[in-house]
Amino acid sequence: MTRHIHSKEYYERFQKAYGAVVKELRKRRKWSRERLARQADISYTTLYKIEQGKANPMLTTMDNIAKALRTTVSRMFGLTERRLNEETEK
Repeated sequence: MTRHIHSKEYYERFQKAYGAVVKELRKRRKWSRERLARQADISYTTLYKIEQGKANPMLTTMDNIAKALRTTVSRMFGLTERRLNEETEK
């Protein structure tokens, strides 16, 4: 499947994959949503929506989440892209 970077479908898939990455990294740390939300200075509801792939977070929010998880936005994007590629291969 060829992806067009500007397609709505791609962005929706990216949101879901990014949310899954956030959730996976949070669970690796054995953190609750409440703890990550507090550490990232975002609301629980925002974090919940991000993890469910229902929110399109701003880059500053992504950066706050990455810093709280002691990683980088770049690494999180890489993990997200890997997830998308694995999904495409199925």
